[in-house]
Amino acid sequence: MSRTEPILPGDILCLILGLLTRKDAIALSMISHATRTESLPFLFTSVTLRSERKLEETKTWEKDPLDLFSAIKSVSLYRYEGYDRETWISILEFLSKLPNLQCLKLHLAYRDNDQLERFLTSIEGAPLIDLKSDTIESPIEPTYNTGSRGLQTLRIEWQRNRTCKRDDDDILPDLSAFLLHFIVPAFRTLQEFTLSFGYSQHPKTLNLMLLKGAIGLQKLSLKVDDLDPADIEYLPHVVPNLQDLSLLLAGPPFKEPFIAFVAHFSKLTHLLIDMDLEAAADDCLDQDHDLAWYNRCLHRRCLAVQQLANACPTLVRIDWKQQPIDEEWNDMLHEFVVEDPKAQSAPSESRVVRAAWAWWMAKRYEDQHGGPLPPDLINLHPDRNIWDRWMVTNQPHQ
Repeated sequence: MSRTEPILPGDILCLILGLLTRKDAIALSMISHATRTESLPFLFTSVTLRSERKLEETKTWEKDPLDLFSAIKSVSLYRYEGYDRETWISILEFLSKLPNLQCLKLHLAYRDNDQLERFLTSIEGAPLIDLKSDTIESPIEPTYNTGSRGLQTLRIEWQRNRTCKRDDDDILPDLSAFLLHFIVPAFRTLQEFTLSFGYSQHPKTLNLMLLKGAIGLQKLSLKVDDLDPADIEYLPHVVPNLQDLSLLLAGPPFKEPFIAFVAHFSKLTHLLIDMDLEAAADDCLDQDHDLAWYNRCLHRRCLAVQQLANACPTLVRIDWKQQPIDEEWNDMLHEFVVEDPKAQSAPSESRVVRAAWAWWMAKRYEDQHGGPLPPDLINLHPDRNIWDRWMVTNQPHQ
């Protein structure tokens, strides 16, 4: 006979469950009715539904006295080709039953205003939304009466239309109305916004003036092929409180106006960019794994980062991505730490830029560097680099 009395007090079981892996928590839930009662809400905190059949099974949860719907805080619903209308109705009904939903990740195959309106109504309380979306098949009416008014993080990944051939551009219509449906209700709460597009995918227009009311926005990430930084020169005035900015624009050339653009951010501490310096230097990679070329790329970026750091005194981290760098489609990330001059230094002295150590800088590769590395390197990831016995100082560990 199954035990009905608890083997441990409920609060103690909850503490134990918080320390267990999912597999061990499932095993614990099978011991008795009491452990099942405590375990199931914990196990259903995060739910991933991968098929319509799994979605149908959730309808049986309504008969469960443990109220699993209230336990669910995170839902993942991914399917690349999207859902038909009947399935979407089931999804919306399911989401509307989750009073404590905090994180939603799903593929939104948008088709009409009614569908979007019902979806926005179902996620009114969710503070984090992670969307994958594809094509817009009908115009969007600019009505913003519903949506998550407590939204803090919004991430939208626009996936490439599968009907497009690989070498063709996938041109999207103006997305402003679509984005405003999510942003307007959350003007006072939105803190992080990520918008990314697929390979060779372009919106006809990308007007980020729509962020002007998001007064609390602190982190902005854009991944858009071939967007000219000059097209977003108004950004510092639209989001003046921005602290973290990521601009992955498929390698536009680094130019002087971009330094002035960054200088207008008064609170920016972290910058990630992927701008190109090699075309102007006529220094393209001739063969894969050319460490001397890596070193030249790093030195060029050290000079550019110094300019950015001097122009924007609040910056403390600048990361510079090169993607891809070779025929193997490898990326390279150059990381930099920015420090203020020491107190005894002259006030006019430039801020100190230190490049981060990377694997290719090891002592055993010294004969391939083609010259000295930047001075005063910093090891930002000792846990990743511990395998190498020749670290930042190129001295063996004792």
